[in-house]
Amino acid sequence: MDEVTVLAPSIGLRIRSLPIGYRTIKFNNRNYFFFDGVFYQSYDKEYQVVQPEVGTIVYELPDKAEKVVLDNQEYCEYNDVL
Repeated sequence: MDEVTVLAPSIGLRIRSLPIGYRTIKFNNRNYFFFDGVFYQSYDKEYQVVQPEVGTIVYELPDKAEKVVLDNQEYCEYNDVL
């Protein structure tokens, strides 16, 4: 069986409906929709993959998130988001 590589969608990609199991995250009066390490926002009757604002916190991370240490603080990184 061949190995399958799964990539996170690129910033700007638009989809018609959110994945089953997404979570809504509110930050600075904005609604983000979060699923498997990817952030979406509503845009013209679709949902666009976006970079979240600095300070946005999530409590569930995808299995592929990697631990990163910056200035003696531990973070998790996935899809170029800490």
